[in-house]
Amino acid sequence: MKWQTARNGDEIYALEKEKLITLVMDPLISEIPETNDNIRGISFYQDKAVVFYQTDQKRPGRIGVLLANEPSILNGILVEEILGEIEELDENAKGIAPGLWVMKCD
Repeated sequence: MKWQTARNGDEIYALEKEKLITLVMDPLISEIPETNDNIRGISFYQDKAVVFYQTDQKRPGRIGVLLANEPSILNGILVEEILGEIEELDENAKGIAPGLWVMKCD
């Protein structure tokens, strides 16, 4: 499986390349009161809801990376920079959402 990597601050993410739908600059994300700590908020892309995830640290990335996991719901994460592709995940990678992993988190 191929993975697309991206960076936000000192965090490096791995995204399942097959699930990658698009990149969106400065997506409008609405916070969801009383939700899990790893959910940043919700947005919309075309006619689909996008649940944006985050790690413990809320970082201000400007690029929304959108992944398809269900027909009508997308997952996303904010990043500052898109990096290269990798073939394997690091053994210490931690799953954030389906198809989305954090590889480095300082």
